[in-house]
Amino acid sequence: MNKDKNTDTYLKKLADIQLSDSSRSRMEDELLAHARFHGVRVGEDSRSIVQVPQRTLLFTLLKQTKSMTAAIIMIMLIAGGGTTFAAEGAVPGDFLYTVKTEVNENVKSAFAISSEAEARLQARLVEERLEEAEELAARGELTAEVAADLSARIQTHTNQAQEQSEKGEAKGDYESSATVRASLEGSFRAYADVLAGLNTRVSGNDGASLVTDIRSYADLTANAQATATATIDAFVNMKATAQATIDRADNYITEVEVTLNQAASELSAQAYARADVRLNEAIAVQAEAKASFQTEAYRAAYTTTQAAMRIASEVDAMINSMLRLQVDVNVENVLDGILDVRTETDEQTNRRTNSEENTESTDSPDAAGSDRATDSSAEVNATTDASVDADIIDVDIQTDTSVRGGLRL
Repeated sequence: MNKDKNTDTYLKKLADIQLSDSSRSRMEDELLAHARFHGVRVGEDSRSIVQVPQRTLLFTLLKQTKSMTAAIIMIMLIAGGGTTFAAEGAVPGDFLYTVKTEVNENVKSAFAISSEAEARLQARLVEERLEEAEELAARGELTAEVAADLSARIQTHTNQAQEQSEKGEAKGDYESSATVRASLEGSFRAYADVLAGLNTRVSGNDGASLVTDIRSYADLTANAQATATATIDAFVNMKATAQATIDRADNYITEVEVTLNQAASELSAQAYARADVRLNEAIAVQAEAKASFQTEAYRAAYTTTQAAMRIASEVDAMINSMLRLQVDVNVENVLDGILDVRTETDEQTNRRTNSEENTESTDSPDAAGSDRATDSSAEVNATTDASVDADIIDVDIQTDTSVRGGLRL
């Protein structure tokens, strides 16, 4: 892409960045509250900070609606150049959380100028929201109001990731879309289990509805993956698509292996062993994908490697979760149990891939004759959920139909 065109795209996206009216008002209120609390007098004739007129440049900048530039200037005036960096660690309820979500993340989006880059960014922002929920739940501060707000944000990011994935698929890029969805589904399933455990073990939390929503998002993401795979246009080169997806999964699984090995000394022996077992499942599924590829069953290879990517994503999320929490004994028991997963049954394995076998004849010419001989044992259901030991986490989760209606997947 031409550099001038890149610059124009960046500037256009940056110009569109705005604070919402509610966020602007909230920041103004919090600044005033801060000023009142820290009001000081230097001399008898000096006035308190709280007495500074609200029609000064600071508040004029806050009220501007046409551009984010004024708000950014205001932020720099208050806290200096380290503000945006400091905001990265903010969670809902923190003053800098608005800077994180409406400044930092919009700037990142401005520089994600391809459909693939934007889809991956939105998937990463989903993980950010899930990590924030985890941190609050670990503190016992995941209230129903915060849970609802995080769920709405997660839904928005997921919809945007799906929209960008569809744009990529319209251009024939199915590999990127498949890996984004697989990663999303794995994160959803892992964090749903973590939050379910924290919600029941740590007092002060009211996050059951968020757990329900996250499980719904996982199911909808899996369904979107299955639909996209089953409806790949005939002109798509399935051999090249399957190979690219396998290569991407190989790299990711290797990264997770490295992460697990590096975390070995910080995890309990039980947690490490269970994570290792689960990761070996991903490796075994990936081997099945490669076997299908060798027999020229390219669609089966493509579908199966998606499952390998999802399982590896679950393990990655669980490892990082345990490392972040620096778990105590009780929470460690919860997280250990989350990694105690079951092996899927043959019925579950074949449930979603049967319909795909009927579409083999519609593949591109290079794969049309080769995918008929697909071995059903090599096809893995990408929606396998990790079950949690009933004696460790006992949460009654009911699917919220309103969530299913609101998520664009």
